[in-house]
Amino acid sequence: MLSKMFKTALVAAFALVLVSAGGCGQRADQNTRKVGPAGPTSPGGYYFTLAVDPAVVQALGTVSVRAQVTNAAGTPINGTVTAVTVGFAGSSTTGLSAAISANGYAGGFLTMTGAGGRTVYINANVEDKSLTIPVQILP
Repeated sequence: MLSKMFKTALVAAFALVLVSAGGCGQRADQNTRKVGPAGPTSPGGYYFTLAVDPAVVQALGTVSVRAQVTNAAGTPINGTVTAVTVGFAGSSTTGLSAAISANGYAGGFLTMTGAGGRTVYINANVEDKSLTIPVQILP
């Protein structure tokens, strides 16, 4: 007969193994790349982050680009900054300029037109600050 303490420890160890194994699968956000925050910007004193999903894409694939702009307290900026500009290096894709929504987000979708096997650098600018994320274009 197993003691009650040993049974409890065995059940706890088994539960730990199950919980640990649950984290081994692929997560939905695994291919999302995020950088930032950058700031404070000048003259507004804003902070912003930049996210790209997916960070690895086939040639002519589409990526979602999203920046969030906040003040120093972390409150989303609404209408104070008119746009976030996004540019590229290594791709013939044109950039975008997006208005900031009520929850402080700006962004859009872009099609990667660079040659396969290259890295495209997506840059987001708010006032005098910039963030960059590499996106790998598969061969």
